[in-house]
Amino acid sequence: MNPPLPPEALIIGDQIKTVVLPYYQVIEGANSAWTQNRDKTLAFRANGDFSKFTGVKVDDTLIDAKNYTAVSGSTVITLKADYLNTLSVGTHKLTVVYNDGECSTNFEIKAPQNESGGGSGSEKTPQTDDNSNMLLWAALLFVSGVGVLGTSVYGRKKKHSL
Repeated sequence: MNPPLPPEALIIGDQIKTVVLPYYQVIEGANSAWTQNRDKTLAFRANGDFSKFTGVKVDDTLIDAKNYTAVSGSTVITLKADYLNTLSVGTHKLTVVYNDGECSTNFEIKAPQNESGGGSGSEKTPQTDDNSNMLLWAALLFVSGVGVLGTSVYGRKKKHSL
């Protein structure tokens, strides 16, 4: 009985050969985030040889090359804003495909924040326990000012009358 073959074994005719596949990984941009209507592009760098690059998948679907740019420097993939705006809010999987392997990472599409900076609108403004009435404080300041002014005028009149 023959021993079990390792998963990377390749049988050619009656010969058994071991094939070592390259180990590809995303080395920059892994697990990054992109905010709708705010950020322009989203870039990733994989350690594979650019000459072996064949395409990009998002959520396991090969995407059209018009939706990204790919340049050498290992392999730098930049997803375009027009494409990113078509994706739903949430986590997505990017896969860089080479002719002899692939590597993947996740990225997140975030909803745009509202103008007040409060996020997507579901968060509430924190309570600061400053429930004082500003009109009351303004009136108190005014009365205090009149009191100080009155005391000083009274003090001057008293000095001059002596």
